[in-house]
Amino acid sequence: ATPATPAGATPLAELCRREGRSAHVAVSGDKYVVDGILVTLSTLVRAARRPGGLCVHVFLAGDQVEFVRGAVLCSLEEKAEVHPESRNALQLHGHGLVLLHEFDPTLVRSTQCLAPDSDGTVGMKFDTGNLDAPNNYVRF
Repeated sequence: ATPATPAGATPLAELCRREGRSAHVAVSGDKYVVDGILVTLSTLVRAARRPGGLCVHVFLAGDQVEFVRGAVLCSLEEKAEVHPESRNALQLHGHGLVLLHEFDPTLVRSTQCLAPDSDGTVGMKFDTGNLDAPNNYVRF
């Protein structure tokens, strides 16, 4: 459920294929869990046998992309930059590519997977977050 690629822009998945990146990882989140996204990226880069082959797909609601892009660029400082072919692709120098995929949360049927609670409501909200948020299901 990603928006159409703007005219003249390279589709995100094509960047990974063309650059020979063969290890794909899919994560999703929002500004409330951006720390976890940053830790995941850092761990992947440090632990990968061949980090240059990584292509990390981060699925975000459209209004979250700018925030997460800024957080990754700020956190990784000189190790990351916006890819010249797409603003939603971040090149990690020698350590792979991060693709920020936008999705429309209204198109993700997260509550379809959950059984109603005893009071008839559907949802799984805990202190750790909203487990039926669309970004927990969009990767599938």
